[in-house]
Formats: sequence, C-alpha cells, structure tokens
Amino acid sequence: LDCIEKIGNPLEPTPSLSGAALSGATELPADSNSGLAVGDRILINPGMPNEEENQVVGLGSILLASPLQFDHEAGEPVVKLSLPSMVAGWNNTCFVGPEQRNEQALAGIITDGQAVYRLNSTQSFDRWFPGRPEVSNIATVRPYETLFVLMAKDAAWSQTPSGTPPNSVSLVQGWNSTCYLGQTMAAGDATGSIASQLDMLYMLGSDQVWSRFVPGRPEVSNIAQLAQYDAVLLLVNAEGGAQWIFNP
Repeated sequence: LDCIEKIGNPLEPTPSLSGAALSGATELPADSNSGLAVGDRILINPGMPNEEENQVVGLGSILLASPLQFDHEAGEPVVKLSLPSMVAGWNNTCFVGPEQRNEQALAGIITDGQAVYRLNSTQSFDRWFPGRPEVSNIATVRPYETLFVLMAKDAAWSQTPSGTPPNSVSLVQGWNSTCYLGQTMAAGDATGSIASQLDMLYMLGSDQVWSRFVPGRPEVSNIAQLAQYDAVLLLVNAEGGAQWIFNP
C-alpha cells in the first residue's frame, strides 16, 4: 500500500409510491418520476419480502416492462439501479447485494474477472481466482464490503441491493477498505466523525490513478466529496480503531 498516491454509485434514490399497486399491474403510481428515464432498471421496496426488480418503459406514472409479482402499498420506496462500471484493469468497488457465494455475486462479470482481493482486518488480502479453488480463500461476498477486482475488459456489474445500509462501520488501526454509506457531501464533512483518527483516505479512479484526501491538508488533497457507495481506502491512526458514523 505504500505505492498508493471513483467507481460510480450502484444506487440512486428515486420516488416513493403514491398509492397501492397490486400484483399483475404494469403501472406504479408515484409521487414523482424525477431522476428516471425510459429503460432504467428499478427496485421496488428493497430489502422487504415484496422486493422486486423491473424496468421503466414509460413515464407519467411509472410504466413497467413486466407485471408486478407482488402487491405494493403507498409509501414504499423505489430505487434506480445503476450498474457499477468496471474497467479493464483494477477496480475498487462496493458490493451492495446480499451475502452470496462468489459465483453468484460475481455472475455478471465472472467471465471477464481475473482476480478478486479483499483487505482483511489483519492487514493482509483474501483472494479469489475464478476456477482456481486451490489458491482461493474467499468463498462468499458480504453486503457493503469493498473488493479489488482485476478485469480483463470493461463490463457492467448488475447488483440487487441488500436493504437499508448500516449507519456506521467499524475500522481497525491501520489500513481499511470499506464502503462510504453516507449521503453525498464534502470529504471533510463525510469523515467528520473520524477526523482525529484518520490519517488519509484514497479512492481508485477508472484511469487506474489514486486520488486522496488528507484531513486539514487541502494542498495535498484532490478528493472534493464522497458519494454514497464510494469504495474508499483509509489509514486509521487510533489504537483500537475507530467507529465511522455516517452523517444522514
């Protein structure tokens, strides 16, 4: 990590239902369709028993490509699914889906993925190489953890979100690779709860270049803000670690 000098949002918040929509319907009454466009993939009531995915084919109300599988009530949230953009080379990305075996979680990119690494709390890397169980020690991928993925070519990674993200994450002394789960805000504000325990923060760009934020050092910082689901690498100086509480 001593050689280190933004993968996009998997999710963007969108409207809530303004009325009920029953199983078999192909239209959602919504309080707004702001942020949506024809062709978008959406997830209705994520994390709940009636969660389901669909596609927008028309707007006014939200017109769906296929009939609903479940009944839905007013107030249920709808989220727009944006596919994380994976580039040829190294990617540091946030996995937002439910806990799954590697083959399921990485199904959309497994043919183009060459290696997956995960930084653990002992400051070493777990690893997974597709088709090579004898040298792999990652069996499952967990919600809201970050992965370093080596890709042979560009690809989009389709993920279904795993309910409401936690409002804090535990960090160990030393290096931590984690998902930022707060709302989009200035880097200094986003890291306010760990300001005194944070030495530096890095993000890997699609150009394979690391950008950085150092608290109180604007002259060496080039990360202006953090967005929800950014994958970040942090150096924590506090003995015993720290608790990163995300601002609402």
